[in-house]
Amino acid sequence: MQKIDRKYIHELCEQYGIRPSKFLGQNFLISDKVLNRIILKADLKKTDIILEVGSGLGVLTQKIFPLVSRVVAVEKDRKMVEILNDRFGEIKNLEIINEDILKFDPADAELQEYKIIANLPYNISSKFLEKFLEIENAPSEMILMFQKEVGEKLCAKPGDMSVLSVAAQFYSNPEILFSVSNTKFYPIPKVNSVIVKLRLKKINTEINTKEFFKLVRMGFLNKRKKLSNNLKNLFPGINDNLEKCNLSIDIRAEKLSVEDWIKLYNLTIAQK
Repeated sequence: MQKIDRKYIHELCEQYGIRPSKFLGQNFLISDKVLNRIILKADLKKTDIILEVGSGLGVLTQKIFPLVSRVVAVEKDRKMVEILNDRFGEIKNLEIINEDILKFDPADAELQEYKIIANLPYNISSKFLEKFLEIENAPSEMILMFQKEVGEKLCAKPGDMSVLSVAAQFYSNPEILFSVSNTKFYPIPKVNSVIVKLRLKKINTEINTKEFFKLVRMGFLNKRKKLSNNLKNLFPGINDNLEKCNLSIDIRAEKLSVEDWIKLYNLTIAQK
C-alpha cells in the first residue's frame, strides 16, 4: 500500500485537479504514522461495520476496508466522491454516499451495530456529536478527530465541565487517545488536534433527556453565577435539593459531574 505523506497527497491533488476547500473545512491528513495509529486504536475486527465520515481522498478509507466487513463512506463534496469512486469504485465491501452527514440517516444505509471513524470538519463537530450521541440507531463507539480544545472539553473533569462535557459523558465514555500536530495536515490548520474515542452507554430510559438537558443548559446559563442563582426562579427549592445531593449551595455548574446532574434532575424534575 502506498505510504501517505505530503508528496503523495500533493500528487493526488494535482492528478485530480483539486485544492482543499476552506468552506468545507478540508484539511487532508498527510501522515501515514497518524493514520496507522488511528487504525490500531480502532481495534478493527473482520465483523465490524464502519461509517466513515468525510472520506476526502480516501487515505483512511483504504486502510479501513481491507480489515472489516463493510464500510459506508459519507462525503459531502461531490468532487471528492468522484475521486473516491475512481479510486475504489470496484471495492465490494465499500459503499460511497454523496451526502451531508448532518442530513444522513444511518437507517437508510441499513446500518446496525456499527462504529464511526471520522476526520470531521471542525465547524460541524458539535452538531455531529449532538446528532450521533442522541440518534435512536446510535453507533457502539466513535473514533473522531477534534480540535484539541474541543477534545479536552469532551473529557473534562468536574471543575472544568461545560454543557458539551455533560452531554458527551452522559451518552458515552470519552477518552483522548493521542494528539496530532497541525503539521500533519495539508493545508496546515491554525490548531492542533486530538483523536477521541467515545464508547456509547446504555441510557436510563427513566430519564427524560429533553428535560435533563434543559436543566443542564439553565445551570450553565450564566457561568459567573452560582448554580442556585441560575436555577432558583424555576426551582424555588433548589438549595434544599443541592444539600440533598451533598453539594454546596455556592457551587457553580462547571463543578458538577454527570452523576451530580442526574441526582439533581431526579430531585427537581423527575419527582414533579
